[in-house]
Amino acid sequence: MRIGLTFDEYVELWLKPPAGANRLFHQAAEEEAERMFPMTTVQATSHLRSRGDACCAPMLDLLVENQVAKLAQPDVWTQADVDAAADHFEEAGVLVP
Repeated sequence: MRIGLTFDEYVELWLKPPAGANRLFHQAAEEEAERMFPMTTVQATSHLRSRGDACCAPMLDLLVENQVAKLAQPDVWTQADVDAAADHFEEAGVLVP
């Protein structure tokens, strides 16, 4: 069982409005989710912490160095890169208390 949030769970919990909200709020939430990526390392750190992973920028740099996350460009994190980091932290038990 996963403890940290997946990206979809994050969107559901933090971005999506209640089911009965005006469709414009739902559309705005979908657009916000689409605009989240790419992220810088600092943004990815903040995002991962909000998903329950206890990380800091040097930890993400180490994941890149160890090729857990394979960035196409320096300091540009795609959703796949962030998800790979989240999976690694989850497996290692590096979670926010």
